[in-house]
Amino acid sequence: MIAEWITCLDKRSFERTGEDLDIIYARLKSVKAFEKVHPALLQQICLFGCYEELDEGVTLYCQGDIGTNWYTVLSGSLDVNVSNTGDPKDEVTICTLGTGTVFGDSVLTNSPRRATVVTSEYSELLRISAPHFREMWQKHRQYMGALITDSELQLLTSGNVAPVNTLHSDVAGTSNSVFNTMGITGGNSGIGTSGLAVGSDANSMNMMGFNNDMNTLGFLNSEQLGLNDHNRNATGNNTFHGIGSQQNTSQSLASGQFGSMPRDFKALAGHNNRPYLLQDHSSEMSTKQGSQPWEAWTSRPSEKIAQAGRVLRILMLSSSGPGMIPGQPSLIRDRKLGNSTYRRCAIGSEMVEWLIAQNNQIVHSRHQATGMWQALLEEGVLVHVNRDREFRDDPNLYYRFLEDDMPGFGGTMAQGSMAIGAVGGAQLMQPTVQDKRDAEEFLPEILTYLSQTGPDAIFRLILRKPGHTRSAEEVEILYDELLHIKALSHLSTMVKRELAGVITFEAHPKAGFLMFRQGDEGRSWYIILSGSVDVVTDRGGVVCTLHEGDDFGKLALVNTAPRAASVIVKEDNSHFLKVDKEDFLRILQDVEKNTVRLKEGEQDVLVLEKIAVKLQHHNGIVSATIGSAASAAATASGSSLGGMQQGGSSNPIQYRYSIMAGTSEKMLDYLLETRLDANADLVGDTFLEDFLLTYPVFLSNSKLTSMLTRHYTTLPLQSASSSGPSHDSMMMGRGAAGGTDPAEGMFQKKRKVIHFVLRWCVMALHEFTEDPSLISFLNELCNSCANDVKTYPLLKNELHALEQAKAGKITYYDYRKQNRSYVMTQGRRSEEHHPEKRKSIRGPDENIFKVYCFDHTYTTLRLPMDTKAEVIATQAASKLCLEDEMLLYEVKSTGERIPFKKNDVSVTSALSINGRLFVASRDHVDKLCPLPDQEGPQCGTSHQLEMMSSKEIAYQLTILEYELFSCIHEYEFIYHTFGRHNFGKITANLDIFLRRFHEVQYWVITELVLCQNLTKRIAILRKFIKVAQYCKEYQNLDTFYAVVMGLNNVAVSRLRETWEKLPMKLRKMSHEFENMLDPCRNHRLYRLALGKMNPPIIPFLPLLMKDMLFTHEGNRTYFDGLVNFEKMHMVASTIRHIQHCRSEIFNFEPPGTSRNIQEIRSYVRNLKVIDNQRLLTQLSHRLEPRS
Repeated sequence: MIAEWITCLDKRSFERTGEDLDIIYARLKSVKAFEKVHPALLQQICLFGCYEELDEGVTLYCQGDIGTNWYTVLSGSLDVNVSNTGDPKDEVTICTLGTGTVFGDSVLTNSPRRATVVTSEYSELLRISAPHFREMWQKHRQYMGALITDSELQLLTSGNVAPVNTLHSDVAGTSNSVFNTMGITGGNSGIGTSGLAVGSDANSMNMMGFNNDMNTLGFLNSEQLGLNDHNRNATGNNTFHGIGSQQNTSQSLASGQFGSMPRDFKALAGHNNRPYLLQDHSSEMSTKQGSQPWEAWTSRPSEKIAQAGRVLRILMLSSSGPGMIPGQPSLIRDRKLGNSTYRRCAIGSEMVEWLIAQNNQIVHSRHQATGMWQALLEEGVLVHVNRDREFRDDPNLYYRFLEDDMPGFGGTMAQGSMAIGAVGGAQLMQPTVQDKRDAEEFLPEILTYLSQTGPDAIFRLILRKPGHTRSAEEVEILYDELLHIKALSHLSTMVKRELAGVITFEAHPKAGFLMFRQGDEGRSWYIILSGSVDVVTDRGGVVCTLHEGDDFGKLALVNTAPRAASVIVKEDNSHFLKVDKEDFLRILQDVEKNTVRLKEGEQDVLVLEKIAVKLQHHNGIVSATIGSAASAAATASGSSLGGMQQGGSSNPIQYRYSIMAGTSEKMLDYLLETRLDANADLVGDTFLEDFLLTYPVFLSNSKLTSMLTRHYTTLPLQSASSSGPSHDSMMMGRGAAGGTDPAEGMFQKKRKVIHFVLRWCVMALHEFTEDPSLISFLNELCNSCANDVKTYPLLKNELHALEQAKAGKITYYDYRKQNRSYVMTQGRRSEEHHPEKRKSIRGPDENIFKVYCFDHTYTTLRLPMDTKAEVIATQAASKLCLEDEMLLYEVKSTGERIPFKKNDVSVTSALSINGRLFVASRDHVDKLCPLPDQEGPQCGTSHQLEMMSSKEIAYQLTILEYELFSCIHEYEFIYHTFGRHNFGKITANLDIFLRRFHEVQYWVITELVLCQNLTKRIAILRKFIKVAQYCKEYQNLDTFYAVVMGLNNVAVSRLRETWEKLPMKLRKMSHEFENMLDPCRNHRLYRLALGKMNPPIIPFLPLLMKDMLFTHEGNRTYFDGLVNFEKMHMVASTIRHIQHCRSEIFNFEPPGTSRNIQEIRSYVRNLKVIDNQRLLTQLSHRLEPRS
């Protein structure tokens, strides 16, 4: 059945009710193009928008057509094709429009289309007719800047509706013809996405994941690292940009007074009209070489950063601020160093210590505090006395705030020229008592904001360093960031590591800067970090607008073709990542040079990449760091295959090979040969673990057991060590096992197979108790090992471990011990530690459930969880005496009907919250309707909630969530991501956990809209905000996000009267929680918060599932018949993160004794909710009708 929001869009505008508009609004506000659109304009879009779905290859409109509709891409993608001759045969794809893109604003000027748009896959669009779009322009033109191109805006505001070229005047060779009014903005667009590398580099690029196209910034020299000295007035190069008198502004800043300004957070910014010293960037418009990436990228600090500087300066000047000792001199004072005196300075290390002392719950470490100060430094609010652009935690470095750094107010002077403590003849004025109170009030908010922006500041700082000056730690920081950039998702791990060493940062403070011209030689590949750019052709104008996360310029790097279009910065303060062409080509060469292909005949069977392993010795413990071979080679010369060399003075670098792709047989051969011995203990090498986590994707249980049996019984080849780099013993300087005594070789081979099976048993113990083929295999292996012990007595330890595994008692196994011993201990499984707690659901577990007919009669069935939908439908039809061929459906509370496929399993756990199972023939599907009890509760439970502690509710929610989280098996993530129907395996535990998220979300909404009394509703709203706060403290991020998303649901967020009467402190807290939902930079704020936590953690699982799905859909599983193991590494990495989150048992202290603990426990485990958005919205309108 069609989704409810689509049904609402299918209605004519005048037929849509207020509830319809709210349902559409709830869906559209999550679309990227509408994230920053004014609510009034978005409501108009909800009123006039229509839904349209198109299959692949459908032409939406042709070049030259008169525009009749404006569009937004809701899902899928479309190619934009251009012909300079007008002949469709000459069309060239100039860009691809992804989800969130808006286009077609030429309807405002009734201009012909300047390009042909064709769907490249199944796509869903939001369409608004030209008359309605013009009506929106008449009513809300002040809000429509984000939905139309600059060229169209200029035409409309000038009153000239004829197509004109909007390229900047410095762009040579432009004319007024083709693409002026295409008008495409927003979303995941990309230029030249159809290009492929050819020739000798094609194989390496294919394995790397390059399917497309790339541009150039050379390394920066030290003179480009910072702003010019503000005090070098004699040069005449620096000018003030600002409003107001310098004297008056400076005096106001020095006084530190707020005067009569209102006591709100914005007031703490001081005077926004104060002058800031910046380079004049007007010359950048005439030549690309004018770009100076190390100059300031803002014409003035952002409002929040300016506010932060103001607050921190006031508190540092105060001797009674938090963390200060009474009577202690202010941190900001004149400092003496040698023969010089530095005015109004603070010491770097003292600033770090002071910041930690303000709130150690927010500022956890010196490194974090350094990043927070760096955020102020990079925007000029804080400056180093010598104009260094890096903040350092150093007792010998001095920094001052911009207010204290202006000409005549700071600087350096010779000893004795002026009294210490005086600045320009005036004493340093202290903040007033009111200033300090205001600053202390807003300090937590300031610290929270800086803790979020600090990592980005460090990220940009590292990017602005020349690649050869970056430390290994800095390269690792960049690598971690690159993992979350969508434009790089297709690249192999090795390529991302290489890019971390060469990728640079470019910022443009002013819109209109020409990044490159059409026809230029391609020299760089760009990725947009923030801001946007217009793509412009010489024959017409703006073709599309690219936004954050989009990339452009790859194709010209790969095939040396000239630029297909010009690119102009559209927004002030746009930031980019940039890869130089020479670096890119070198990476291609290094990838190929460090790639080994093993063949059988002419066919590749194994593709390996050379990796560097840097061994580190500390207190007798050896650890290892994995890196790229090319990076290691850049710091050490004379490396040879299989050799060892010194990386620095004490940490040797060794080389080994990791699998990129291969056949399943050869990958298993290589794994058994190189990863299952006592010398294989290498930190960072996850090949064995990743193989065991992901093998179901490319290998069945029966085939894997057959391969293992063959390995166990066949003699080792004497020539095994002659296969060159396929054997890690050569790479690590070890002797080959194949060249030893045949009996020893056979013993080692059998032992490795047993160790592999034991590790497999630990990973999938339930499989060995449920799958008949695995049970048979384990019995046979145990019998064979018992016979082999007579010949190889040293196998007795392995035999004992196999017997333990056969009995289902092995939970942990480590083969990497001396004297070939094994260790068995208890694992982390919840049911093992707490046998009275919830057990994981398995396929054979019986399940009792009801199946309904269209007349609401039902039958009760008792079947295993892994029963197929076809069997359930047959048995239900038999018991209900239905003769026609029956199909199984879920009927949701909304009336939506979802059919199950015949091979679907675990269908009861896949139901929505209030969903029910129905059987019906194809002819009677339309008669299926929800049961009355599916509507949900009629009244709320405010009377119960009033008696419960918010902390106790959060604690009990977390206990249940952790139980559910611990029950999920790793393979369920694989089955869910790659499709359960492909495996025939249940994902019941994962389904229940994901359903619980939605249950909590709807619980929050249900309780609020069912509470009729305003005072009680405010009290419940307060309670839910505190529940979210406590869940965050318990590191239960899944429930935290469920509660916050419930509070942000349109049925709750529209209750203006309720929110306005909420205390300001709680409203601020709710706003901070809402900010954590920000999806920018791939949910960076969430990932930063997660990175500060230690296990146990309950992560926001829907986001992790999205990560895995993105990896799956964005990377092919097979390359030319070879398993793409790079993809398996990425999927396994997410699963390992989940394993890390639950590696410790939940051990938070209960909130205290409570008389109603059992009542609260029972309440949170049996929530009654309404999951019909339309009904929730209707109830919300009854509480507070639309004005």
